[in-house]
Amino acid sequence: RKESSAASDVYKRQFLLIGACSAVEVGVVATFEHGSLAAGLVLAVFAVGSLAGGLSFGHIPIGPWAMARRLTIVTVGLALTMFSLNEFWLGGTLIVAGIGVAPALAVLFAITTASVKFSETAEAFGWAGTGQLIGAAAGSAVAGFLVDATDPRGAYLAATLFAAAGLVVSILSLIHI
Repeated sequence: RKESSAASDVYKRQFLLIGACSAVEVGVVATFEHGSLAAGLVLAVFAVGSLAGGLSFGHIPIGPWAMARRLTIVTVGLALTMFSLNEFWLGGTLIVAGIGVAPALAVLFAITTASVKFSETAEAFGWAGTGQLIGAAAGSAVAGFLVDATDPRGAYLAATLFAAAGLVVSILSLIHI
């Protein structure tokens, strides 16, 4: 039972992390319009932040609080996006958020591998991929609804809430609630 509980928490966190990233994409496109150079550059900066985080923090051992720490970085960076829709501000805040994305995914993949029997890894990663796809759909749908109801900040709010929910799941899994 412990194996399936750990795997379930991983799927939830993957759903929420990818949902947050998907909401960011909606927010950036809503801020700068589809096909604009600024939208592409801001999303590229988000991706570069993730790459830099993966290269910089990939060697750090994974401990019990690893996921919570990485999701804290993502959540704080995303929360800062709501203060201004300026392309330089968004680029700076998204590079901060991005720094936590690849390391968080690395932790999630490591937990997935460690929480199931070797013979079940293909199925576990299949479920993980499914959770990510559903997270992407949910994140973009919620963000799109909020953009239509308010303005682009609604998408960044959705991204922040998805990441914060992932952080809460990570902390609750540590204290076994």
